[in-house]
Amino acid sequence: MVSFFYKFLSITLICFSLLIGQNSINPLKESQVGSMTSNEMQQKAKELGVSQKDINNAIENIQKDNQQINDNQTGNEIIVEQPQIVDEISKKPEIEPEKKDESDQIEKKSSSDDLNKQSRFFGYDIFRAAPTNFNVVQQGPVNPDYQIGPGDQIIITMWGKTELRYSITVSREGTIFITNVGLISINGLTLEKLQQKLIKRFSKVYQSLSPVNNIQTTFLDVTLGKLRPITVYFLGEVKMPGAFQLSSYSTVFTALYSVGGPTLNGSLRNIQVIRDGHNIATLDLYKYLLSGKDFDDIRLTNNDCIFIPFRGKTVTINNEVRRPGSYELIGQESLRELVEYSGGLNTVADLNRVQIERILSFEDRENTGKNVKTVVDADLVKYKDQKVEINPIKLFDKDMVTIYSLVDPQRDFVTITGAVARPGKYAITSQMTLRELIIKCQGLLPNAYLEKANLVRNFGNIKRKLYSINLASTEPDTFKLKEWDNIRIYSIWELYDRETVSITGHVRNSGEYQLNDSMRVSDLIFMSGGLEDPEFWKHTFQKRADLFRLSPDKISQEIIPIKLDSLMAGDKKQDILLKNNDRLKIYNMTVIYYPKNIRILGEVKNPGEYNLQENATIHDILLQAGGFTRQAYKYELEVYRIDPYNILPNKLSVRHKIEIDPKMMETTFHIEDGFKLESNDIILVKHHPDYQLQKIVNLGGEVKFPGIYPLLNEGETFCNIIKRAGGLTKNAFIDGIQFSRNGKRVGGDYKKVLFGDSKYDLVVRNGDLIQIPVRPGVIEIQGRVNNPGIYKYQENWKLKDYIKTAGGYRQDADKGDVSVYYASGEARSKFLIFMPDVKEGSRVVIGTKPEGKDIDWANVIKESINVTSSMVTILFVISKL
Repeated sequence: MVSFFYKFLSITLICFSLLIGQNSINPLKESQVGSMTSNEMQQKAKELGVSQKDINNAIENIQKDNQQINDNQTGNEIIVEQPQIVDEISKKPEIEPEKKDESDQIEKKSSSDDLNKQSRFFGYDIFRAAPTNFNVVQQGPVNPDYQIGPGDQIIITMWGKTELRYSITVSREGTIFITNVGLISINGLTLEKLQQKLIKRFSKVYQSLSPVNNIQTTFLDVTLGKLRPITVYFLGEVKMPGAFQLSSYSTVFTALYSVGGPTLNGSLRNIQVIRDGHNIATLDLYKYLLSGKDFDDIRLTNNDCIFIPFRGKTVTINNEVRRPGSYELIGQESLRELVEYSGGLNTVADLNRVQIERILSFEDRENTGKNVKTVVDADLVKYKDQKVEINPIKLFDKDMVTIYSLVDPQRDFVTITGAVARPGKYAITSQMTLRELIIKCQGLLPNAYLEKANLVRNFGNIKRKLYSINLASTEPDTFKLKEWDNIRIYSIWELYDRETVSITGHVRNSGEYQLNDSMRVSDLIFMSGGLEDPEFWKHTFQKRADLFRLSPDKISQEIIPIKLDSLMAGDKKQDILLKNNDRLKIYNMTVIYYPKNIRILGEVKNPGEYNLQENATIHDILLQAGGFTRQAYKYELEVYRIDPYNILPNKLSVRHKIEIDPKMMETTFHIEDGFKLESNDIILVKHHPDYQLQKIVNLGGEVKFPGIYPLLNEGETFCNIIKRAGGLTKNAFIDGIQFSRNGKRVGGDYKKVLFGDSKYDLVVRNGDLIQIPVRPGVIEIQGRVNNPGIYKYQENWKLKDYIKTAGGYRQDADKGDVSVYYASGEARSKFLIFMPDVKEGSRVVIGTKPEGKDIDWANVIKESINVTSSMVTILFVISKL
């Protein structure tokens, strides 16, 4: 009866576990969660029914918990790594074009056509080209006030009687450990104080640092290497809000530059830096943008928050200022500061007038009815102590300021353009005639059209009158000019097309040439460089050149062949008279020449295809290919020959074996080898069958003599290599041995191999990599526990002990989805109620519950009872058989 009760209980537990397992399928593994960005995590939470308010509260609580853990963590018994804040810089998407607010889309209009343009906001362009991989360069000396903290790399150098060098990273507790010196706490020290402290501690071991007789023979210097990263939060109107890991060298400006800066809605003059819940600084970027000098930029620290509020009062200024655009004003800033920000007034600015177009406030609109806009005219400047000052006119948000030009038109001049030697403006004198003006601008050009010139006369209003003047007559001698007259002298080429011919192909200076009367083919060839050079003529296709000429319909073309050799010999019949748009083409000898090529492959320094000269031998081709390689077989080579026009069905090419002298390349003169090469031949230089270099294995890590070891024989094994390296050190971690071949892991039971079981030994090969790691002394817990991180390995602890130390399971943990990954590459998962063992260097992963409702325990129990009843019935039937 007792036995039956235990069987019944076991079956019930098994069925119950199976049912739980079926209801605990984990669709979202920890690795998937780790690859999600913060935005994706928040979206996933919303899909599960979590409100945005709860999400924000959770983020705030996590930040507080992280800070509290960092502040309270002490001792070396348990080492916990907090989850890293998602570093969205490493996943920077391309910055989408900024969506401008409604005010950016409104076209600003005024009475001047020049103002019908959308204003450009000042200052934001500096962030437009911000690189996605921008990082602060950590070069140069560290500021004296830099406080050292966990994660900083300290470099200690001693020279003189004693020479040594340490590169140490500050631990989380703010300490460093130095052999023979001990544990030193340095958290919060400046670089100067650190050096003083280290000299004091080191002098206890190295007395030459501070000798009794004041003759110092050893010196110590401390510098910083890699600096720790810091986490900075960006909130408000910034292009890439969120948490980012930045260099501890970062300032507010460099941090903003790394994330693309504010949006167009964000302020450049009210950038707030929040530290420990307090606003410690407000920065105005205009000071830097307008002067290029240092402003009140501050160095950031861990967990600082940069908040960008909405852009404040924005005013647009146009026309006669050096940098028109839209500017943000703060405090009591007025028109005076606005003009200063825009670069000042242009020389032609009208000092007596400024116009401001203003959108009325909500209250003013209510009082004035339907009016929305108003216009304000005022004096731009005032005179004080014989100095000109911009009036400090109060401005409002969305104001548009217009600075007008002087209205003082230039008088007493005339303008002449076109075919004259010196066109331009000229001062007019009393009774000045057109002829006198032409003489003043140094006369007409030879291509001037004399039969007609145009003179446009302005009458000071919209009325204009056109005069046509014959320059070849006496009319210019008597025609009186008036101010603002505009004279245009035309060129004949503005009225007629130029007649041209062209030459292309095998000529020195191809191109288009002006057609002259009586111009012939020989003249065009001569103008393009000629064919008199014997060497150039040698490479010219001498039998024919082609002249392309438009047909009378001016659409189609005809080809007129020219015997080029006869033309060059003086045949007048071939020297055709050219017409407009004729095109002459001279050909190269390549039109009838097929280059002969030969290929050389195998063990030569520069294998490839080469041109085959008429008298080239194998020796010549070898020289062109750079000679033999070390491993070349220098006693024989093969030449493969093919007849492209006579390929037999069962034979593609013919092989010729050529015996050669191994020292043939040592001679400096031509060798007649007796074998004549042909085009399309392939020369093959074979690899020497007995040539091979030493085969090596790379062994590193915790062995007495790490390094590169040449193999002694083909069958050398893993164990032999370890013995040749002097064996393992006391800190070697055998379970974590990494053995890779061709980039792939080689598995094996290395512990048995190293303890003498030869049947598990592995034969090593050339290029194998063996790495013996140091004992880690820790295990790592990931996934759904309250405090994931790295913990000290305890030899007698079970998996449940580590989970308890990590704060226990989270509410969303899947207790049936527990896996342990060992350093050897193996993995074990929880089976029913049996937990896998935890070895040193293991990684424990706790899965997540599946999405959906919680488990219906009533239904689970009901199903368990049904399954159990069925199993009992089956056992009863079996017992009766």
